[in-house]
Amino acid sequence: MVSDRTPQGWTPRGWSAPEGSTARGSQLTWSEMLKNSTFWLMFVTFAFAAASGTMMVASLASITQYQLVGAFSDTTALAAFAAIIVSISTLSNFVGRIVIGAVFDKLGGYLSLFIIFAMTMAAMAGLALSGESVVAFTVSVIILGFAFGGVLVVFPPLTSANFGVTNLGINYGIMFVGYAVGGFIGPRLATTLFTEENG
Repeated sequence: MVSDRTPQGWTPRGWSAPEGSTARGSQLTWSEMLKNSTFWLMFVTFAFAAASGTMMVASLASITQYQLVGAFSDTTALAAFAAIIVSISTLSNFVGRIVIGAVFDKLGGYLSLFIIFAMTMAAMAGLALSGESVVAFTVSVIILGFAFGGVLVVFPPLTSANFGVTNLGINYGIMFVGYAVGGFIGPRLATTLFTEENG
């Protein structure tokens, strides 16, 4: 079968765009998006969200073995628990993607981001204050993994909502550079801070 490219701006007969959508509004090119202040706010937000999540993902096993060293009688048990914690974090990340996706559909992107950042801050505080408590540490990891899972769910539709769907492929590709920046900075920052504190 042969099909023609749909004309730009075409919509089905009798269809109207939902209130607040960009389906009949701005369909920005990547160069136009880069000139938009909303893009840079989202870009920096994406980078910060990625930094906190990738910092934890990259170093979770090491953080677990360092922070909970006094909670286990031998290093073998501690190493085994560290492996379990990594699996728990991955599972909570998976669940977070599904749940935050549903939250996005109900509440929208900005409120979803607020929830993600609130959970991230609570989890980071929990990790800092949990000491050698296995339960508190585990709960904090679950919350952080859950919140980090929602980050990648929120930004694609948020990008299309702000800049349109016509050029979403390249626009989100550029937006995703923010994630790469955060992923580069986060783990290195964690290593630097750990080295400075512990020599």
